Amino acid sequence: MNQYFLLNKSYVNGEWVEGETGRIYNGLNSFDDTKVSNISIASKAQLDSAFEAASEAQKEWAKNAELRKPVIEKVIATLKSTSKKLLMY
Repeated sequence: MNQYFLLNKSYVNGEWVEGETGRIYNGLNSFDDTKVSNISIASKAQLDSAFEAASEAQKEWAKNAELRKPVIEKVIATLKSTSKKLLMY
């Protein structure tokens, strides 16, 4: 199974949740149009909740570099470890 099929939820207020609309978005590889994921589409209420939570979290995030540092370091490490694979796409 393609690893991207596991990425089928929305991150809302610190949790991975299924979309409430009952609709599915088929994520396609832009290179060859093969399906790489099926994403359960979030409802407007879920989106509103996600934006509200993100807005509140951003206030603390913006004030505290120590919160951002490990996240940025992890992103850099992930990009370095997967750069060859990413370039294949």
